[in-house]
Amino acid sequence: MSVEVWIGAYLIEMLFWVWIVFLGGADRIEGSFVLDFVWTLSSRIDAEMIRFVGWIVMFMTTAWFILGLFVPLARLVFEATLGSGSRL
Repeated sequence: MSVEVWIGAYLIEMLFWVWIVFLGGADRIEGSFVLDFVWTLSSRIDAEMIRFVGWIVMFMTTAWFILGLFVPLARLVFEATLGSGSRL
């Protein structure tokens, strides 16, 4: 995966998590059927828990992104999880 694609994928994912954590996305999806697809106990999840998970995912995604900038093998591992098996 090229560095440009790596940066683009990171930015797209971060836009989603910024919406969840900062722009009211957690309030919007709280109690919706969307969470039922992710977790069967979604009725117990409130907006604060969704924001907390968002913070964790943002931290881990940023760490993986920085690692991938300097270690190309990290990008290959991410690409392999896409399931396509093709090089972007």
